[in-house]
Amino acid sequence: MKKINNRGVTLIEVTISLAVLAFGILSLMLLYTSGIRGTVKAQSLTRKTTLGAARIEEIMTTSYSKVENGCEEKTIQGIPTKTCLTITPNTPIKNTKKVEVRIIVNDNENDAISYEYIKPYHR
Repeated sequence: MKKINNRGVTLIEVTISLAVLAFGILSLMLLYTSGIRGTVKAQSLTRKTTLGAARIEEIMTTSYSKVENGCEEKTIQGIPTKTCLTITPNTPIKNTKKVEVRIIVNDNENDAISYEYIKPYHR
């Protein structure tokens, strides 16, 4: 017959198992914070995309002569937002205007998003 060892768990085994458990929990916490950061960035990009699309729709319905350079600052849902238009007349062809819409949120120029639209002349 085999002899059964009833000595129990040593202090070293407990320490190692706690270290492995702590490493696993810390890894999960880093994954969780990374997911939150990604969600916030995606929300910001969606907000800017929606604002840019709305501004382009507005430009599409505006008459050709009233589309001009300029910036407009608004606070949307408590977030300071700046929308800038850069107009280049007769580009890329005659009787068109190239309109660049730049959306800046929270005064962060490095995180701005831009759209281009060609506004044709209609009589």
